[in-house]
Amino acid sequence: MLQQTIVITNRDGLDAKSAAMLVQVACRYRSQILIEQGSKIINGKSMMGVLSLGVGAHDQVTLMTNGADEKEAMQAVSAVLTLWVLMGAEGGIRLELRALRFTWSVLRQIVAVGIPAALQMAITAFSNVFVQSYINYFGPDCMSGWTAYNKVDQLMILPVQSISMANTTFVGQNLGVGDTPRAKKGVRTSLWLSVAVTAVLLIPVLLFAPDLTAFFNSKAEVVSYGALLLRLLSPFYFFFCINQVYSGALRGAGNSRMPMFIMLGSFVVFRQIYLYVMANYISNEIVPIALSYPAGWFVCSAATLLYYTHCKFDHYRLVEDV
Repeated sequence: MLQQTIVITNRDGLDAKSAAMLVQVACRYRSQILIEQGSKIINGKSMMGVLSLGVGAHDQVTLMTNGADEKEAMQAVSAVLTLWVLMGAEGGIRLELRALRFTWSVLRQIVAVGIPAALQMAITAFSNVFVQSYINYFGPDCMSGWTAYNKVDQLMILPVQSISMANTTFVGQNLGVGDTPRAKKGVRTSLWLSVAVTAVLLIPVLLFAPDLTAFFNSKAEVVSYGALLLRLLSPFYFFFCINQVYSGALRGAGNSRMPMFIMLGSFVVFRQIYLYVMANYISNEIVPIALSYPAGWFVCSAATLLYYTHCKFDHYRLVEDV
């Protein structure tokens, strides 16, 4: 059973309109939904039961759900009550549906920052297709080993990506109040934290690379390829830390175009040139082909760091002082 307590702060309490909304949502779920106020406990799927509570302004009610979909039911019913509270709140934050409208100037700013950031993720996925096409040349065992490596790779980079997103928010908040030194200090802290987390995760990956690969495919040839790729590529994740942290900082400053262009040049243009030259003129072996990954990370990190050190944060503030 799940429980959640909500204080009804709007002046009308739970009237017929809000009760109807609550019951309509509650009836969509199989779980038992109860509402408690004081000594009364009623069925949340009964209109008469909800109204009989006589919930007024500033009264406290406790929601209880029990059943197969109790979590979903709790989220939905509490969302209805929270929305009702916001719509009828006195002072503070009040939600007025009639006042909801697009502010086109703000929307343009959101799109200007959001679209390049989304394209960055698409570019990363697109660049992986190039590498995969060259890996396929070495046969199904190598392909399976590469797949196992990619699974571990996703776990390795997840903490760094999370730190980068937090760094983006931190930079945006501090630049918004004009505290550029604190924003830059946050970037440095994020970088060191990313490096520390990566170093900690790197130890078991290097030590247990064959076991990690065997978790996905126990065939000896696949394990050999997977362990080779993990031990070869994972030490270069420190370049990935630099790229992620400083790209996140630039996005937080409202400049998401340049990280996108840098990533496009590094992960698509440079990496494709590297693969073509390496495979056709130097050495078409698994090690130099796989090194296209860290080569792209290095170029991207160097270019991002160079741009970061020469750009002016304040120039990209999205919100002006009022």
